[in-house]
Amino acid sequence: RLRGWIIRSAMREVDWGARTIQQAYTTHKQLKAAQAERAAIEQQLLEEGGARRLQRWWRGQRVRCGLDTVASAAVVVQALVRGHSVRKWGRSARRMEMKKKERWHVKKGHQRKSSRTQLFEHVNVQQQQQLEKDGRKEELMMKQTPTTTENQQSSSTAQQFNNY
Repeated sequence: RLRGWIIRSAMREVDWGARTIQQAYTTHKQLKAAQAERAAIEQQLLEEGGARRLQRWWRGQRVRCGLDTVASAAVVVQALVRGHSVRKWGRSARRMEMKKKERWHVKKGHQRKSSRTQLFEHVNVQQQQQLEKDGRKEELMMKQTPTTTENQQSSSTAQQFNNY
């Protein structure tokens, strides 16, 4: 039984080695194919729009992989071959950046919506009180002379506030 197990485990290891070699070979082939493809595209872009166009294309590829805009071409090609892994990393990195920014805003007292809406509500209440104080004299005058759209707008807002 022991001998059988040893043989099996040895076979398994050989199998595993063969598989890893196979995988490495396929990725290598993919990489080579991708590089050839990139070379063809580069040539075409150079012929069409010169170096600037080529740079822009590479930058687009880097962004698509979620890489830094200064990543080398080899890294980009590898990322494109490998698929999502790098892209996902890029997305999470961006998310982290956003979180950092939000934290900074909160820390510096630029809190998001809540305080902003409160501020606006406060202003609205003040405007309403002011209108009530002024009375309906101005409003009547506005209604009689709706010359510009601005006047009409202000009168409509005044009406809204008095409808509260």
